[in-house]
Amino acid sequence: MRALVVWVIVCGVLVGAFYALRPPVPLPVLRAECNSEKSGAVSACSAILVRREASASERLFALRHRAGAELALRETRQAIADLSTVLAKTPDDEVALRRRGDAFDNAGEETRALADYDSAIRLAPDDATAFNNRGYALANLHRYDEAIADYNRAIALDEKPVHYRNRGDAYAAKGDTARAIADFNIALKLAPGYALALRDRADAFYATHAVERAIADYTKSIALDPKDAEAFNNRGAAYDSIDKTPEAIADYARAIALFPRYELALTNRGHAYDRQRQYDRAILDYTMALKLDPDSLDAIQGRGEAYVDRGLPRLALPDLNRAVEKRPNDPVLRNDRAVAYNELGDHAHALEEAAAALAIDPNNTAAFVNRGDAYDDMGKEMMAIAEYDRAILADPNDATAYNNRGVAYEHNGEQVRAIADYTSAIELSPRMEEAYVNRARVHEARGEVEEALADYDKGIAIDPSDETAYRGRGDVFDDDDNDDRAIGDYNHAIALAPNDAVAFNNRAFAYGREGNYKRAVEDYTHALRLDPHYETAFVNRGDAYQALDEEGLAIADYNRALALNPKDTAALVGRGNAQAGEGRDDVAIADYSHAIDFEPKNGKAYYRRGLAKLRMGDSSGSEADFVLARSFE
Repeated sequence: MRALVVWVIVCGVLVGAFYALRPPVPLPVLRAECNSEKSGAVSACSAILVRREASASERLFALRHRAGAELALRETRQAIADLSTVLAKTPDDEVALRRRGDAFDNAGEETRALADYDSAIRLAPDDATAFNNRGYALANLHRYDEAIADYNRAIALDEKPVHYRNRGDAYAAKGDTARAIADFNIALKLAPGYALALRDRADAFYATHAVERAIADYTKSIALDPKDAEAFNNRGAAYDSIDKTPEAIADYARAIALFPRYELALTNRGHAYDRQRQYDRAILDYTMALKLDPDSLDAIQGRGEAYVDRGLPRLALPDLNRAVEKRPNDPVLRNDRAVAYNELGDHAHALEEAAAALAIDPNNTAAFVNRGDAYDDMGKEMMAIAEYDRAILADPNDATAYNNRGVAYEHNGEQVRAIADYTSAIELSPRMEEAYVNRARVHEARGEVEEALADYDKGIAIDPSDETAYRGRGDVFDDDDNDDRAIGDYNHAIALAPNDAVAFNNRAFAYGREGNYKRAVEDYTHALRLDPHYETAFVNRGDAYQALDEEGLAIADYNRALALNPKDTAALVGRGNAQAGEGRDDVAIADYSHAIDFEPKNGKAYYRRGLAKLRMGDSSGSEADFVLARSFE
């Protein structure tokens, strides 16, 4: 082992001696490498600087070119240091001044950049690049008119495509898209393969709502430069604007793959996922965006809204509170917070937020709607309808106001008006899935099976991810004795929302109608695991246990339902039936009588009590109950 160590040391000494004795690279070779755009330029320039035989001019040459290579590598601070050394020795070096201006601009120090560009232009008033670059720094400071003046001078000196493109960007920033597009056209005429000019023209088309033309330009730009993350992000936004959400998400994903720290693309993808009801993915993207930029208002607000949509308003409030702190006079943020409070059942705070939004904007339709939602949740349907009326008066094209007023009319028992409002919402917004589902529900309540199924079908076609639409359609099939199709729809609903206790309860009911009581008990049990206070599921499982001749288990479930609601007449009648099945007619009669006390027109309770009385020999009492049962059928 010791011999091996000695051998390794000897080999190391020999290798070091070899490199020490190797002849140095000639200065002309280093100079050529330093002057190149190759990856080794910084090393070659640095090698010149440490060579004793290098002259002062060669050292300045090396510093200038090393700075250029460092700028290309985005090593901005090193470039500034090198150029400052050059300028300390040759203060009238116009190229060094311009390049240091570029470095300052890259570092976000536009004021120092402008000072260097000014000096460079004084030394070389015909340097088009200096005017162009000063224009770029001015544009970064939002001084667009001054920037355009510099770009004009650059173009007059040298009609380069980049000068037209930069002037186009300045015009676009001013909102003058016509002139911007004209400049991008010239840039592309001079350089047809200019990917950045295509991307910028696409941005201008998008700003003028010429979305298809924008997408075409983004696509051409990407073909020329498939590593341009911004082009993918911007094309994604264009797809998003025309409801091509899957294509948008794919583009945002490409942008993020190219630039994992792309906060805007992450936020945009979060918005897209939220629209697709993929709330967990949206929340994850917003969270990643906030790690990159903790103060991004768009991401803070987006995550708050996604938490609300996900049914987690308590988690939403910290984000929405931060957003309101940053922008207290934004009615949109106030309304977002009102929605969260409504979801929490904190209607007092929801009304306060809506009032704050209206104080900022007295005609804010969303605030009227949110106030209406609060009143509707509080059971004050007429006050809710009055708020929705105000929203519609402020904006007669607000589909949400019509839809939500329809809900209030429905809660108030005014089904015809509810259907009319849902129809108005659909006419204003033909892809408003919620309005179709709501109208279907009213048709179902009215026994209008064909109309209900047609509306559920349309809702599902618009948004196949809405489990409530599948569950609702399943209910219609179930009411129409089409248990197989009902179970199929409940299966879809459960696949989309595995924690939906109602879907499990309703599927169990359909299984029971088919006589499959064991499967029914399994589903009721699952529903109760999801919602231990689900009173109806206890009653229904009790009925299923009775069908399986498990009266003891049935009575236990009815007892649980009655512990939740002592006035549940279905539970009282069910428990009475189970008691009668166990031969305890006197106890059964007591349950039936309690059910009648709470619901005097309950024909089923009278009929069952009549049977129990008959078995106990009370024929007159039995006949009286049968008469009442028939009168309430």
